[in-house]
Amino acid sequence: MTYDLDKALVPQGLSSGCFIDSPASFPNRRRIGHETVLWSNFIVNAPVVYSLLERRLLYFLTLSVKHRFTEKNLGVPDSWKELYFEMTDADLGKIGGVTNVLQTYRALSDIGEKFMSISFVNEHGERIDGKVHWVDTFFYNAATKKYKVRMSPEIMPYLINLSKAFTAFDIGTAMQLSSKFSQKFYELCCQFSGDFRYIDNSGKIFKKNVVPINIQDLRRLFNLEEEKDPRTGEVLTKGKYKNFKDIRKRIIEPAQAELNGLYLSGQSNVWFDYCECDRVGRKITSFYFFVYTKENPKKENSHIWKSGDTPLYPFEEVRSSSRKKESSVELWKDCTIEQLEYIVENLMLRYLGKSEVGYYIHFLSRPEHKSRDAYLQVIQVISDKERQPKFSSGTSSYKKKSIIEYALHENLKVFGWSIPPPPRSKKRNAVERSIPGLW
Repeated sequence: MTYDLDKALVPQGLSSGCFIDSPASFPNRRRIGHETVLWSNFIVNAPVVYSLLERRLLYFLTLSVKHRFTEKNLGVPDSWKELYFEMTDADLGKIGGVTNVLQTYRALSDIGEKFMSISFVNEHGERIDGKVHWVDTFFYNAATKKYKVRMSPEIMPYLINLSKAFTAFDIGTAMQLSSKFSQKFYELCCQFSGDFRYIDNSGKIFKKNVVPINIQDLRRLFNLEEEKDPRTGEVLTKGKYKNFKDIRKRIIEPAQAELNGLYLSGQSNVWFDYCECDRVGRKITSFYFFVYTKENPKKENSHIWKSGDTPLYPFEEVRSSSRKKESSVELWKDCTIEQLEYIVENLMLRYLGKSEVGYYIHFLSRPEHKSRDAYLQVIQVISDKERQPKFSSGTSSYKKKSIIEYALHENLKVFGWSIPPPPRSKKRNAVERSIPGLW
């Protein structure tokens, strides 16, 4: 089970850290201090449609909103009549660098032409899809050489008076990042830092600041999918990087290296590691996203994981065997047999094919085996297997073999019974004869 990025969950914070001066490649960056700003998780989880400079401008405007509205507690719509913000070339130099003022100017004028997609459920329970601007008006005064932008009122609820489902991040760190993908990963790191802890639908508890992310969610988040107009079906943007290898090489690893470098130099409070989670055949379908902070650092070292290092393990360690049994069994003690069957089926589908799962469910549904204890014991041995670091870092074929040949065949013997491996096509009849009434 992987985390749905559209359901961002709890207020997250970025604690203040010790920062050093910005690198020379970002002139005048120190003039934008290390202040904390807030974005609704809705913005954090919106697809990347803005360029590097455009996103820096959004950070700068968010800081302006903070100073004008949030700090003065002007959170009511009536106060939004004065949403104009003046900027100068000096401001643009702080945002994009003193040698990139013209490029930053073009980015500022382009922001108004781009939409951020939104969706919500109205009071009638109907899903509404829409698009909003960050900036809806842009002027340049040639006499005063000043720029004036008007922020859209529709974006304001996502920036001020946030009481839940928000992400806090450091504006000074965000402005240093050198790609739109690093910017997005930084925002995600901040979202999943703080006291964030993920628990999946089966009740499995992950380590603090670890979350599984589906590749399709990642593709949507980084705007890699083909986009079509929901009304006409017209293709608006073409898809890119269909192979996870390309996503890893062009998006994940460069962002990871940049954030890790800033963390090691004291300029960022967060960075991330990752490892593959699930596969379908040779295709990676999800990965584990590990967020490290000054308050919750990587225990072994502060460097990016490489082959030969201790495998990255996403789940909470359970230290005693008695606690293991309680954590796996106690959770489902009040479930009916039908509910337990559903839980077991979905647990097996993580690692086995549908026909193999059908074999096991059929076995467990036989009168001599169908009992609450049998289902709970199956949950127990699979959960115990999942907690093993070697299993967590193994390939999909290794995980399948571990479940079939060990968890369900060998480990169940502790409880006085076991399930033989499902028949292979050439040996199916022989195996069926050895299990009377199985089919």
